[in-house]
Amino acid sequence: MRRRELLADWVPTPVIAPTVIGIMGQMHGFVLVTTPAKNSSGTATNGRCCNASDNPVCNSARVTTGGIITTLAHVSRRTALLAGATGLVGSQILELLLAEPDWSRVVTVGRRATSQQHEKLEQRVLDLGALETVSDLPHVDDVFCCLGTTIKQAGSRPAFRLVDHAFVVGLARAGLRAGATQFLLVSAIGADPDSRVFYSRVKGETETAIRKLPYRSIQIFRPSLLLGERPEFRLGERIAMLGAPLLPMLLVGRLRRYRPIQAATVARAMVNVAHESLRGPNVFEYDAMRASSA
Repeated sequence: MRRRELLADWVPTPVIAPTVIGIMGQMHGFVLVTTPAKNSSGTATNGRCCNASDNPVCNSARVTTGGIITTLAHVSRRTALLAGATGLVGSQILELLLAEPDWSRVVTVGRRATSQQHEKLEQRVLDLGALETVSDLPHVDDVFCCLGTTIKQAGSRPAFRLVDHAFVVGLARAGLRAGATQFLLVSAIGADPDSRVFYSRVKGETETAIRKLPYRSIQIFRPSLLLGERPEFRLGERIAMLGAPLLPMLLVGRLRRYRPIQAATVARAMVNVAHESLRGPNVFEYDAMRASSA
């Protein structure tokens, strides 16, 4: 009888409750964080508890333990493989990934290294044509492909196809071999494997090839004219950018998808979508990219 009375009088204290939940959490793949979540109102909230083997949309969940909001933080961190890190969109993605706590490692591959230095960053200078034969890539979760050139820069149609098709598909295959489950591609508006325009046809053929690969998530982003400061000079784009402020007024209705878009907006949309790991293939054009960047 005395034992029953003692049990009836016992109430979990603010110290004991988080400790018990912490032990249970670690058994189920969680790490207990006893400080309230950032911007918490201090009241009970509904949260989602993610198992450590999951790939959650969010990396923490809040539960109420005797009036204390306890955060269960997801222990896993992701590795990103990025190609095209010196380009207009790729350089913006690199900045975002290095600032994001969800990615603990960022590996770049390309013909040259960036000027970036960061404890999370590993830069590999290599021939992208030989990427499929590289045997020492680390395990990666997400592949960001920002490769792209122009026929003028490449020097010929075959050289253009090499960069915008062969290198992209080779990167995707290398990502699969390294364990990646998500591939995010910067393509172009009008991409169509049946297009009469060579540029659009190659972009479409590349998208088709990527869709056939066994990624769980494929995200394709189709910007029109990209706005931003490129490291290299492109006369045609500079001329188009002069009229860019007027284009939104002219491109309405079904033509909205052809509106110019900031490279920073595309980059932010890609990183936000990568967080969600939406099953796909999914295609994002002007309006969808702007919405996803918010």
